[in-house]
Amino acid sequence: ARLCMLGNLQKEHVHYDPENVYSPVMSYDSFRTLLAIGAAADYELRSADISGAFLQGEIDKDIYIKHPGGKLDPTTGKPMTCKLVASAYGLKQSPKLFAKALQAEFKSGGLTSMIYDPCLYSATHTRQYLFDQLEDSMKEKHQQFVMDEPDKQEKLYVGVWVDDLSLCHSSSLIGDWFISPIPSFQGPFIWLSFPSWYLLAYTARFLSIASSFVSAVLGYNNTGRILLY
Repeated sequence: ARLCMLGNLQKEHVHYDPENVYSPVMSYDSFRTLLAIGAAADYELRSADISGAFLQGEIDKDIYIKHPGGKLDPTTGKPMTCKLVASAYGLKQSPKLFAKALQAEFKSGGLTSMIYDPCLYSATHTRQYLFDQLEDSMKEKHQQFVMDEPDKQEKLYVGVWVDDLSLCHSSSLIGDWFISPIPSFQGPFIWLSFPSWYLLAYTARFLSIASSFVSAVLGYNNTGRILLY
């Protein structure tokens, strides 16, 4: 069971800022570009969902609720109240608070947001750097891979759609590096198998038609300006 707030009882400018209640999402152009990169460069494509996403944010207003257990004040006999110390499902500002927490987590992890789409992140590091950052339990399977070319650069792109992540990365090493610090985040990432919407990218790769597709769209958004660089 999940505790949900009665957001319909919140009052504007008292319990939330009506201009800061939405979570930003990447554009469809950015998503298509991720698929194009994966198909052309033979990168790995992954999808992830964040469990308990709206429980991650820090509350920005003083909000009180009735005690979830229905406890009564032993002195007055009236229902006890609780003050929220973190975001919760049902609050109008929960999507925005989660987005803020996720952006801070990405920044601390070494990811940089793109200029023309702040919901698209990238990271480039050498294999040796990534290997040194991994948890010990993940190092064994990547040890030979790193020893072969320790100074080779690996790339990662991450697109964010509220609490759903689309990943495109040059190797499983940098993919594992991305999820390695996640335990410090309060909620776990749930990694999914290849989703159906990635089928086009894999089909394009196997049919060797990705290069012509990418030449038309790679690196440009709907304004004609470079998106990835």
